[in-house]
Amino acid sequence: MKKNFSRKIIKFKKLLAILIIALFLIPSNTNALALPNILEEAKEVLNNNYVNPVSDYVLNAEDINEMMRRLNDPYSDYFTKEDYSEFLNRINNTFYGIGIEIDIVPEGVRVFKVIDHSPALEAGIMSEDIITQVDNINLVGMTSSEEVIGHIKGAVGSYANIVVQRAGKVLNFNVQRREIRIPTVKSNILPGKVAYISILSFGEETAELFSAEVFKMEAMQVDSYIIDLRDNGGGYMYTALDIAGHFIGSLPAITIEDRILEKYRVKAIAHEKIIEKPVIFLINQNSASASEILAAAVKDYDKATFIGATTYGKGVAQQMFSLSDDSYLKMTVERFYSPYGKTIHKQGVSPDFQARDEDIDSLKVANLLLSSRSLPKDKRGYMRIDMDGKEFYVDLKMARSEEYWKEYNYILSQNLSYNAYRGTNLGWESISKADISNKMLQRFSNYKVLDDLKKDIVTDKHLKLILREL
Repeated sequence: MKKNFSRKIIKFKKLLAILIIALFLIPSNTNALALPNILEEAKEVLNNNYVNPVSDYVLNAEDINEMMRRLNDPYSDYFTKEDYSEFLNRINNTFYGIGIEIDIVPEGVRVFKVIDHSPALEAGIMSEDIITQVDNINLVGMTSSEEVIGHIKGAVGSYANIVVQRAGKVLNFNVQRREIRIPTVKSNILPGKVAYISILSFGEETAELFSAEVFKMEAMQVDSYIIDLRDNGGGYMYTALDIAGHFIGSLPAITIEDRILEKYRVKAIAHEKIIEKPVIFLINQNSASASEILAAAVKDYDKATFIGATTYGKGVAQQMFSLSDDSYLKMTVERFYSPYGKTIHKQGVSPDFQARDEDIDSLKVANLLLSSRSLPKDKRGYMRIDMDGKEFYVDLKMARSEEYWKEYNYILSQNLSYNAYRGTNLGWESISKADISNKMLQRFSNYKVLDDLKKDIVTDKHLKLILREL
């Protein structure tokens, strides 16, 4: 969405992704009734700015919540001042507390992650610690995560007195609550000198963080990139346009249609560094909004290959309108399409290679396809896969490892999606569809098939193929 155009985003854990999307599909349950002058103010804002004409049935509602309910738009909502602040914090991956992720166990509350640079980490709390008390409140036996979080959270600057069980010992910690910012961009180097950059949401600082990661990766002389947009529910439109500039330069990155049905294209933000190396984007059904803006722009100009599942399909943008009591209306004001005018809303951006997260680890699939870029003259030990008009080289030693064998077999099973070649000492040799289907053959860097076998050596009940490494 645009700056000041917002929507609830996916939280860190993949488990919560679907729940977060569900949240922004449901109108706010805020019970506060607006004062009459605020209601009239909200009606005027809605009537003058909403993407479609607003009916009298909507405008005649007795309070703002009912008005937004009657609008029947899953992406438009009414926020109190507190709701708005929390909403922005989610986009920017900011929250207030001590910096732990928890789950409830019979013994109390288990810490399964301590966030970097958090008060909890500084105090000495560790993963697998069991919290039994907070501020003299017994947590053992509690079943509601919301209730537990309510006891752990508190006013910024206040202290949480926490009792922990660790390896049979009882430990006490006094942890100060404060603002915690989790970067919306993460990165590391994968096998094959592959730069992996994950974008968790499109917040205010995300574009700057992404640019910094690109320069860092280039300094490390990576050979290729994987950009992970899985479970990224969106954020600011301008952030997506900024990041798009690293792939498409200053070309148009989005087509916008306003409330009077006029269309115009908006360019990406140009950057000194444009990524020219092979790129794979990871997407899934929870990649939405700003994620789809970036994905559609990169795909229209064929700057990357996309692996995963078709994205969510949210092709409408919202704007935040402040009211005089510091509450906000979030409403749909525009529709958007890909640079070439392809529809995103309710259709999404489709991958070039299907790899659903529930079936396979799409990150490992992408890593395999990018596992080799600098090849020797003797190509034995490598496979070439031509997909989406691009050439990918698979290191077969890596592919045959226990860690990647499942993903390698998955790639082979999708043999109608690409053309494959076996490396030889002289170059590349085409692999037939039948050979690709015979996964056992791919255990070897090369092989020979002996068709004429003597019956006294191999009977019809025995193996028909003799495999021999060359």
